Amino acid sequence: MTDRLKCVVLNSTYAPLSVVSVRKGLRLIREGKAIVHKYHQGKYMHSSTEQFQAPAAVVLKRYINRRLSAAILTRKNLFERDRHTCQYCLRTLSDLRHGEFLTRDHVVPESKGGGLTWTNLVTCCNTCNNKKGNMSLADSGMTLHSVPIVPTIVDVWARRFNLEY
Repeated sequence: MTDRLKCVVLNSTYAPLSVVSVRKGLRLIREGKAIVHKYHQGKYMHSSTEQFQAPAAVVLKRYINRRLSAAILTRKNLFERDRHTCQYCLRTLSDLRHGEFLTRDHVVPESKGGGLTWTNLVTCCNTCNNKKGNMSLADSGMTLHSVPIVPTIVDVWARRFNLEY
């Protein structure tokens, strides 16, 4: 069970750096390279002689000078960024009726110059996607409930594993 738990590694400035296994997070703590910022509630790791509470986030003691890269634009990562929620009607996957599903929508349609970019794609249900069709937001009368951003890889992973830092 704890093999699937993840741990966010924060820089000494508390900026996110990466997401690692809980085992790697514990190793950073035991080697004196990091301190615990937050624990997974009720989750423990066991060695032959000791028990450790599983860290959800650790803070490095030394600053690491590294920029975070943008996440790769995939359907799965797009849905994670938007929390599996239609950005027009705010229904989640569990709110959809039989025969409805989540898809992606081009905010500015490709035929009108919109591209395959993080800032032009949003998660949307097929009902809203059909309603909007090949129109701009203004022409369709629909509004986005959040501005599409370019997430970092840590943003996507943190949402995928329900990590808060």
